[in-house]
Amino acid sequence: MRSVLIGMALAVLLPAGVAFAGPCLDAKSAKNGFVLARPGIQSEFRPAAGGMISVANTYQSQSPQKQFLFAGLIEVFRDSDTGRRQ
Repeated sequence: MRSVLIGMALAVLLPAGVAFAGPCLDAKSAKNGFVLARPGIQSEFRPAAGGMISVANTYQSQSPQKQFLFAGLIEVFRDSDTGRRQ
């Protein structure tokens, strides 16, 4: 009985995961940048000068945000219109 329930759960969940899977990024394909997206948010990663990575975040319900990360890990600067509204 238990194995039947596990088999049914896997039969339901596995096709859903495969349906949303996209091609995987590797170092070669991500060199010129890439976009990560899900409902309500999109993040565009692009290389910038001096080993920096520029990240442009676009939100469905908020103003866009721009980040600069050193080596893609350490946040150096973040800019958005959210804190400037009057």
